[in-house]
Amino acid sequence: MTETRKRQAITELFRVADYARIAHHIRGRIRIKFPLAAKKGLADIALESLAGQLPGVQHYRINGKNGSLVIDYDPAVIPCQMWERIINSAPEGRPALAEELLSIWTHSLEGEQA
Repeated sequence: MTETRKRQAITELFRVADYARIAHHIRGRIRIKFPLAAKKGLADIALESLAGQLPGVQHYRINGKNGSLVIDYDPAVIPCQMWERIINSAPEGRPALAEELLSIWTHSLEGEQA
């Protein structure tokens, strides 16, 4: 995946975060809930595609009925607190957070190739 596409995915992730709240989080698994209003605001984002692109994501499930996304992830790739920071990020802090995510993404891919 190109750096441009990674940056686009990170931008989409922040758009998703604008509507999301963490319903449950344990190391390696997070359940994110979305209010009904999120359907309209996120209509142009394919959550399945986005979740599948993120580094460290091992499995994910979307439940459209209750508006939730469950992600099983490798905490060695994406630390637990990074999810909290993404979901709770303020717009002014996102450029620096985006660079951190890009770095995580790059390093996780290097590890896969080794």
